[in-house]
Amino acid sequence: MHTEKIIALVNASIALGQQHRHTEALACLDQAIALNRDFFLLFANKGSVLAAMGRHTEALACFDYVLNLKPDIVQVVQARKWSIDAALAGCDQALVVNPENTSIRYQRGVLLHKLERVDEALACQDAVLEAEPHHIGALTERGTLLFTLNRMDAALACYTQLLALSQTTPAAFAVALFNLANAEQKTGQIVLALEHYRQAAESVPTLLEAKVEQAHCQLRLGNFVQAWPLYESRWGTPQLSAKYLLTPAPQWRGDGSLVAKTILLWDEQGLGDTIQFVRYVAVVAQLAQYVILRVPESLCTVLQTLVGLDGVAMTNLCIISHQQVLPAHDMQCPLMSLPLALGAAFQCIPAHLDSLKMASYLHADEYRATSLNATEPRTIQASQRGLRIGLVWSGQQHPHNPTRDIPLELLIPLTRLKGEFVSLQKNVSEQELILLNSLHIRCLPVDAMADFAATAAVITQLDLVISVDTAVAHLAAAMGKPTWILLRCSGEWRWMQDRTDSVWYPSVRLFRQSVHGDWDGVVASVYEEIASVSEVTGVAGVTKSHSS
Repeated sequence: MHTEKIIALVNASIALGQQHRHTEALACLDQAIALNRDFFLLFANKGSVLAAMGRHTEALACFDYVLNLKPDIVQVVQARKWSIDAALAGCDQALVVNPENTSIRYQRGVLLHKLERVDEALACQDAVLEAEPHHIGALTERGTLLFTLNRMDAALACYTQLLALSQTTPAAFAVALFNLANAEQKTGQIVLALEHYRQAAESVPTLLEAKVEQAHCQLRLGNFVQAWPLYESRWGTPQLSAKYLLTPAPQWRGDGSLVAKTILLWDEQGLGDTIQFVRYVAVVAQLAQYVILRVPESLCTVLQTLVGLDGVAMTNLCIISHQQVLPAHDMQCPLMSLPLALGAAFQCIPAHLDSLKMASYLHADEYRATSLNATEPRTIQASQRGLRIGLVWSGQQHPHNPTRDIPLELLIPLTRLKGEFVSLQKNVSEQELILLNSLHIRCLPVDAMADFAATAAVITQLDLVISVDTAVAHLAAAMGKPTWILLRCSGEWRWMQDRTDSVWYPSVRLFRQSVHGDWDGVVASVYEEIASVSEVTGVAGVTKSHSS
C-alpha cells in the first residue's frame, strides 16, 4: 500500500538532505510515515535528518523506536551512539557556561543512562534533586536507575515520593503507581503490586503496560485463567505493537472451528518464550487440517523434532523461518495467545503434559548425537568421570543483563566437584576462554552449537544442565534433561513464586537468590546439592549418561 509513493518520498528526502535542505527532507519523511508507519526504517531515516539538524533528543527517540523492533541494525546503533555523544557534548558545553542549570543537568543524566553509565547518570540526577527536591523528571530517572542497580529499597522510597507529588495529575500519578508496582513486583510483594497496577490502569486506561504487568503478577500467583485475557493487552504497548505479524488472515481466538483450515502460528518474543509455548502446537494440530509454524531460523531444525499428543511427529505441521514467504493460511495466532484461545483446560499447560507428566516434547537429531564425543575422543569411562554438566552463565540473544547473567568466575566453586564441565555458551569472550581453559571446562567449537539443533545434540549427552534463565535452559527442559535454573531474586513470571520446581517443565529445579544480587549464595546451594549425593544415586533424579 502506497509503496511507490513512499519510495519516491524517501528518495526525495535523501536528495534534499544532500543539499542540506533538512527541513524539507524531514517533511518528506513525515509524509511517508503518515502513509505507512509499519515501514519502521523510515524512522531511522528521520532520525538521521533530525541529527543533522542538531535535534538529537528527537533523533534518539526515532533510533530507539527502530532498535526496539530490530536491535541488531549496525548503522542505526552507530547513528544512535553518535547522536548521544553529540547531545552529551552539547550538555557539557552548556553546563560550563551555566553549571546551575538543572534542566540541562537532568538531560545529561538521561543521556548517560542511555550509554549505560548508570553511576554517572545517578550522580547527575542526585545533583538535580539537591537543587530541586521535587523535580519530577529527576525523581523518575533516579528511581529507574536505582531499579537497574537492584537497589530496590531506595527505588521504592523514590517512587513513593513521586506518588505523593503527582496526586493531582492523573497521567503522572498512573506512571508513579506503575513504577512503584514494578519495584514491588521485584521485591516479591506481588499482591500489593497487582493492586497498584490495577489502580494505574484504572486511572489511565491507555496505560496498557499496567494490564500486561497485572497479567504477569497473576501468572506468578498461578492464576492463569485471570492472567491470559489481561495478557492480550500487550499488543497495544509501544514495546510490542509494531511486532504484531500483519497477515490478511484474522486472528484465531478459539471462537471458530479449524476443521479443514490452515492456521499460521508465529513467534512473538524471545527464543525461550517460543520454546516454552510451542508445546501448544500439538493441541492445535489436532484441531486444524494444517499448521504452519513461523519461528526464527535458529529454531527451525530443532522444532522439526516437535512431537504431537501421541508422542510422534506431526504430519500436518510445516515449519518456516522469518526469511521465508508466508504460505496461504485461513487463520493466524501468536504463540503466547494460544492458552487463551484453547480455553480454560489448556490455560496452564496442555493436559497431556500435566496429567501424563510427559518428560519432553523436543529431541536431538540422531545424526548429530555423537557431536560431543567426536570433538574430543574420550578415554575416561562415564562411571569414572562423575557427572557431565553443561554450564550457561549468560544469555546470547540480548545485550548483557547484569541482574540475570552471572560472571563466569562466580561458577569456579562448582568446578572443584568431581565431574566434567562443558560450556554451552555459543559466544565466549577471550577473557572467558582463558578462564575456561584454566578450569578445564570444555569449550566446544562454534559449529558444535551453530543452532539450537546442534546445541540439543550436545545437551542429550549431558547428565545435567545448570543455567541462568536463558533459551538454552528452556531447550534442555523441553528435552526432559535435568535442568537447574539459577534465578535472580525476583525471577520471571513463568517460574512463579517461591517454587523450587516448575509447572511447565517436570525436569526443572529452581535455585533462587534470597537477596538481590547474591549469586554466591545460589552457587553455594548448587554446590552443596551436588556434593551431598553419591555418584550412584545421581543428583536429585539425575541419571548419569553413559555415552563415552
